[in-house]
Amino acid sequence: RIDDIILYKPLSEAEIREIVELQLRRVEALAEDQGVELVITDEAKDLLALEGFDPAFGARPLKRAIQRRLQNPLALHLLEGRVPEGTPIRVYPDPDGDGLAFEAVDEPAPAGGAESEPAATGSAPAG
Repeated sequence: RIDDIILYKPLSEAEIREIVELQLRRVEALAEDQGVELVITDEAKDLLALEGFDPAFGARPLKRAIQRRLQNPLALHLLEGRVPEGTPIRVYPDPDGDGLAFEAVDEPAPAGGAESEPAATGSAPAG
C-alpha cells in the first residue's frame, strides 16, 4: 500500500561536493588514527564525486567509490611501505589512468587542495 508520494529534487553540484567532503572527513579521521595525514586535492575530490554520483541513486554509490578508489589502494600502498611513517600523503588523479595516485609530500598542503612539492618517494597509481 502506498500512503504518499515524495518527490525529490536532483542534487546540485555543490550538494554533491559537500557530501564528498563529509565522507572524506571520515576517511581522513580513520587515516589520522593510523598516523597518516591525507592531503586530498580538489581534482581527486571531483573524480570521486563524478564516480560516486548516479542520477538514479543520488550519492548512494559514493561510499563504494571512495572505498574502491581511495581506501583500498591506500591501504595497499601503506602495507607495501611506499611512504615513510608520519609523512603526509597527497592524493590526486592518476595522470596515466582513471584512478587515484598517492605520493609522499614534504609538508601538508594548505586547505583547499593546493599542492606541495613531492618527496623523493614518487607516486604510485591506484585504482
